[in-house]
Amino acid sequence: MFWIFIQKELKAIIQSPKFILYFITITVLILLSFYFGIKEFRAYERDYETAINLMEERNKSVDSWVKIVYMAYRAPNPMQIFSSGIGYDLGRYSKINQYNTITLENSLFTDNPIFAVFRFIDFTFIVTVILSLFAILFTFDSVNGEKEQGTMKLIFSNPVSRSQYIRGKFVGTFIGLVVPILIPVLFGLLMLIIFNVPLTFSDWMKILLILSASVLYLAFFIALGIFISTITHFSSTSFLISLVFWITTIFILPRLGIMTAGQLLKVPSDAEIESQKDAIGIQVGSEESDSIRIAYKNYFERTRDLSEDERKNKRSEVLKEVEQIQQSGLNKMNVLFEKIIESAQNKKNQVIVLGLTMSRFSPASAYQLAAMTSCASDVYLKNRTEEQMKSFKQKYTEFIQKKLTEKGGALAYYQSVMDGVTRKNTIDLADLPRYTSVAPSFGEVITTALLDITILIILTLAIFTGAYFSFLKYDLR
Repeated sequence: MFWIFIQKELKAIIQSPKFILYFITITVLILLSFYFGIKEFRAYERDYETAINLMEERNKSVDSWVKIVYMAYRAPNPMQIFSSGIGYDLGRYSKINQYNTITLENSLFTDNPIFAVFRFIDFTFIVTVILSLFAILFTFDSVNGEKEQGTMKLIFSNPVSRSQYIRGKFVGTFIGLVVPILIPVLFGLLMLIIFNVPLTFSDWMKILLILSASVLYLAFFIALGIFISTITHFSSTSFLISLVFWITTIFILPRLGIMTAGQLLKVPSDAEIESQKDAIGIQVGSEESDSIRIAYKNYFERTRDLSEDERKNKRSEVLKEVEQIQQSGLNKMNVLFEKIIESAQNKKNQVIVLGLTMSRFSPASAYQLAAMTSCASDVYLKNRTEEQMKSFKQKYTEFIQKKLTEKGGALAYYQSVMDGVTRKNTIDLADLPRYTSVAPSFGEVITTALLDITILIILTLAIFTGAYFSFLKYDLR
């Protein structure tokens, strides 16, 4: 009897006029999301390669390590085809030198601000909004609709189990809505192969994780529609309640959680952080100027009785001392800057953790977080990128300092320029460190996404359990 109920539900879905609209809409949107996602990835990839080549070509023409200009670029991420997350909101590169702190600049929306208004229709958006809405439209009258049509009495005039009926309705609806989605998804995955999108084995495992989370998310809204249909006796009432719940779940709860967290925990603004950094820069600069003034004063006192040639020979000593003072001041300033940034980042992380915890009451938020985590486009992308760039910056600045020391230091170069010394390009860039983005492994992704997937499982089981016990007491008359 259980399989009969499944077949009955499948037949009702397939024969419904809504099914044709559902299948066509979902197929078109999913294929378009893959197509435009691949196209955007390729454009990002071309820009990335062009920027790297231009930077390397420019550095080949410099005649000193002092003049090297290096920028660390975020590599294009093919997983953003499925969930763009905050990947396009973040800057695409940061200048790397001993004077600047890591700051991501020039996001995609900087060049194309129109995308910041209308965003992207990616796979995650389609599942979050479109599929969940269709699940509601197919299930809001699944129980009370049969009661209104009079088929409920006919069904239960036979010796059938309510348990089998409600389970068969859920499984039949689930199969009827999920299986058709697999067709455009498989074609989309085939497009990734045809267009040679560089996906690793770890990436394919992440895609499987996203699809699993999508199925769970759809199962929740199927169970939700059935549940609301079992606690109401009129389809018009259940439709209104379902629509209100859908709007609240998709659009209100996630934003409400983040807004509440922002009000409960205060985070210093960028202007306040820059103000603190300016104050430190002025203080350290003043101390550095005083030290340099004393160094030159001592130099002139030591060389007062020397000839011009002897004084010039002693000049390298004071230049080296000044360079050490400047380097010491720079190191001190960078340490203080890092403390300010770290303090602000800790407060931002507290807001993120609290906001995400509160927003996870919404299955839409839990699903989006699982998808973004799987695609490495989650809210922690900025932190991960900056940490990788900071690690690279330390390696890079140590390399440059070593090369400058071999050439007598930065001040020696500037002094040679002042003396009119002609220099030839003798820089070998073969050993220059190159920045490469490192994406999280599948193991790291699933460890983080497991919380949100577990929440989806719990919410789906809870809402179906509610529908199950509600129908056991449902008035069939």
